[in-house]
Amino acid sequence: MTIRKINLLDDDELRNRIDALYEIQPQITIAKWSLEIAKRSICICNICENSFPEVAEGFRINEMWQAGKARMHEVRQAGFTIHKVARAQTDELMTVTFRVIGQAVASGHMKEHGMVASDYAIK
Repeated sequence: MTIRKINLLDDDELRNRIDALYEIQPQITIAKWSLEIAKRSICICNICENSFPEVAEGFRINEMWQAGKARMHEVRQAGFTIHKVARAQTDELMTVTFRVIGQAVASGHMKEHGMVASDYAIK
């Protein structure tokens, strides 16, 4: 089972099923999955993507990485940039949502960031 990086109430049985699928999937699949989680979080929180160019740029860089047109370093830096936006938020829901986005973008750097994005979305 993957290690939870944050405190949250979780369904261990469901997490074990997700973990089993996660373990056998390639990093690109996890990156696509985590970007979908991030996009859903944006919709739920009514965030206007256009108000935060860092988000659109992060998604673009991750998708370029998926196509073999960006380096892991670029994906990592895009994730850091979004986490900087998260730290600037005063509303906890916005902070957590930007953490979801930052982790999802960073999933192109390390597969494990995909599960952390999922954890933040649950939080």
